[in-house]
Amino acid sequence: WLRLVDPGAPSPLASLMVVVDGARERMAGTAGEEAVGLHAEGNDVVADLDRPGADFPAIVSGASFGIVPSGVGTDPAALTPDGFVGSGGYILASQARGTTTLRANDHYWAGPPAIATVRITTDIGDRSPVEAFADGELDYVAIGQADAGWIAYDAALGPSLREVPSFTVEYLGFDTTRPPFDKPQVRQAIGMAVDWQRIVRLATPDDATPATSLVPPAIPGRGDGSFLPAHDPDGARRLLADAGYPGGRGFPAVTFLSGGTAYADGVLADLDRELGIRPSYRTTDFDTFFDRLDTESPPMWTLGWVADYPGRNDFLGVLLETGATNNYGHWSSPEFDAAIADAGSTLDPDQAADAYDRAELVVQRDVPAVPLAYARNWALARDGLLGAGSNGLGILRMAGLAWAR
Repeated sequence: WLRLVDPGAPSPLASLMVVVDGARERMAGTAGEEAVGLHAEGNDVVADLDRPGADFPAIVSGASFGIVPSGVGTDPAALTPDGFVGSGGYILASQARGTTTLRANDHYWAGPPAIATVRITTDIGDRSPVEAFADGELDYVAIGQADAGWIAYDAALGPSLREVPSFTVEYLGFDTTRPPFDKPQVRQAIGMAVDWQRIVRLATPDDATPATSLVPPAIPGRGDGSFLPAHDPDGARRLLADAGYPGGRGFPAVTFLSGGTAYADGVLADLDRELGIRPSYRTTDFDTFFDRLDTESPPMWTLGWVADYPGRNDFLGVLLETGATNNYGHWSSPEFDAAIADAGSTLDPDQAADAYDRAELVVQRDVPAVPLAYARNWALARDGLLGAGSNGLGILRMAGLAWAR
């Protein structure tokens, strides 16, 4: 776990560790490893937390927290069955070009999986996943909406179609440390001027669902209410005038950057029509885009976020808490931070839900980010293959697979 907060190369998910005593200081380089509240007691790993962490058990179930011997994983090219370390339902049996073969782990905590061998195909050449499935070469495969649309009406393949739960959200963010988005009124004006749900419905009618919260619907404990800014163009114009930009006059040149989004045209059109402001839009490859986010955030940007664990905090505190490594807009709100702390300090699910709702109301009011859309994911699963579906994080839970008798 200390690798996550290594000051020389901190993990992008280092924020998941900050409730551990000394982890924040270690990540900042002001403390050594010995200051981090981690130690072993027999076969147990004990974490000393600086505040109650109700969701910490869920956090440490994620892949980033796998405990392995020192040095494992430093050379991916050296991965062999003898060198593989894992505690999941399967362990590595062999690797060949285009195929990884796994065998059931006899030491798995829930008992050996029902299927003894799983072959993962990583290369099907220039063939489509649908074709490989129809030819019997694959028993489970993710597919896109373009194929799902016609397969739903296909007599042969239709019964194999599955809609897979998604723990993902695409959202728009702002650099809240520099003009003009350091003014809440400017962010609020944009939040109220754009008809976010209409844009999503028009741009991606089948691929995505308009968002009402940063937290996707499939996340446990997520409320049913909407935390999207109210669509109120008249109110938006008043707020922009209060911020010193009546009718958009004097609004500085800003760049809207993304690694690619279907919603940019709609957002820009609404901002021009309702507020008279015209950000310039640019796209770049994802690596360049992510480096930019990590070093100097653009004024406006969009990002897709996939859950690291199924909890509301992974879309709230991890993305927006003061000092969080994934808070790319560098927003800071003591009111929001207090609500997140309250949510993590109780084991009562109703109290936690109330606290998270308070946090989302602050986001709705101050608009450091705007939720855009939730993805819809699809797969084909062979008839009789039980338990075939993503865990919501985009990962097939192979330990739960079984063939019907």
